[in-house]
Amino acid sequence: MNLYGTIGVYAAVLKERGEPLYFPGHDLGVFESTDADLIAKACEWILHEPKAKNQIYNLTNGESSSLQEDWPLVAQALGMQPGGDKPFSFTKDLPSFSEEWDRIRENHGLKAPGLDEFLGQSCQFTHFILAKAETQTSLMSCIKIRRAGFSDTVYTDDMIRKWFKLYQDEKVLPPV
Repeated sequence: MNLYGTIGVYAAVLKERGEPLYFPGHDLGVFESTDADLIAKACEWILHEPKAKNQIYNLTNGESSSLQEDWPLVAQALGMQPGGDKPFSFTKDLPSFSEEWDRIRENHGLKAPGLDEFLGQSCQFTHFILAKAETQTSLMSCIKIRRAGFSDTVYTDDMIRKWFKLYQDEKVLPPV
């Protein structure tokens, strides 16, 4: 699932329209991110740590966050101004952005494929994250993996900047 790719498409269309980056959720839904590079490090650690073999672990960046609180950072990483709250359903509304996304891809020479192929079921995942009520947190304990010896963490703000920059550098999203 690609939360930031989905947000990137949403942002690219709004930016092309000359609009700010409206926050599409309704409240402070709290969750934990897991960076793909952190998962790779954990997998490598498991391969070389005998006591980690055949174990099941939860893994997150190491902190909880809220996209609403992180929204100004997301906007900055995409070269936009944050907008106010404006409800948006990624499952119902984003598919209508398909033609605009195709024009953006063409205008910027992007390598990203069409909307359906690029995002797959990421719209459902993004909707799940952004539609959470404030009382519906998505938190898990990572104590088991930490006690077993894996202590790497990722600051979620750094992760957000990293992935949007990579998507832009690789011409998956338009440049800032």
